[in-house]
Amino acid sequence: MAIIKATLMFQTNSFGWSESFFWNAPGTDDLIPQGASLQVIAQKRAALLGAQSHIKAERVSIEVNTNNEPVTGDSFLEYFRYNGSGTNTADDPDTGVLVTMRNAPASRRRNMFMRGIWDDVNGLGGFYLPGTPGWQSAFDTWRASMLARQVGWMSRTQVNVVGISTYAMDPDTGFVQVTLNAAAPQIVAGKVQSVRIRGVNVTSPLNGQQLIRGIDSTHFWIEKPLALVNYQFGGEVIFYTTALEVASTIGPQKIITRRAGAPLLQSRGRRRARPRA
Repeated sequence: MAIIKATLMFQTNSFGWSESFFWNAPGTDDLIPQGASLQVIAQKRAALLGAQSHIKAERVSIEVNTNNEPVTGDSFLEYFRYNGSGTNTADDPDTGVLVTMRNAPASRRRNMFMRGIWDDVNGLGGFYLPGTPGWQSAFDTWRASMLARQVGWMSRTQVNVVGISTYAMDPDTGFVQVTLNAAAPQIVAGKVQSVRIRGVNVTSPLNGQQLIRGIDSTHFWIEKPLALVNYQFGGEVIFYTTALEVASTIGPQKIITRRAGAPLLQSRGRRRARPRA
């Protein structure tokens, strides 16, 4: 069972953003049919965009392969343009509808922000107006396509925390071998998994989310080279299980404002730079 991450990339005038979600792909790592599935959803999502907005690209990637191992760098990008509604103007890209997904027992939820919406859906004072002619039927069609594909989000549950004893870095390759101060049954020799490391040397590039490859119950390799100083003190490895939470319901909540991002092709550094005299 592979877990696929699907991402749609949007643009409203000079501003861009993306929306991502996940689904299961039983028994296959082939990304071509996954891209075709995303195109079906993209067409329905485009109907909820205003005239100045469009979907410019889509990307599907394997997050967990059929061996239940996390994967990096395996993605398929396509440029397909899906224009927004030709009769409804687009609202500001910083404004959107807060949409909530819930799993079947309603024990977990995930929020997403639907931007590029019709201007008429955002009433005076920021009131959500789902009764705008044509909006609700377009939303229901998009929602049905998402639920039919059994989209969802990734959740994780902590199962163990083990302290770090030390680490050693290969000076030729930069790969780091970590030694724990107690055995961790979650480590399987040769298996790749995602963990979270915290508290090493107070601040260290080793801290944060890391992919590791097991050596034995007390040793593992970091799956990417790092430039580290010698081990000084501290550190814990947090082991957890990840699971795909499939959305059972998808419902709009309210109008919300949240920054859509920097203008396209303009970095923060360029915006801060002062013109030369």
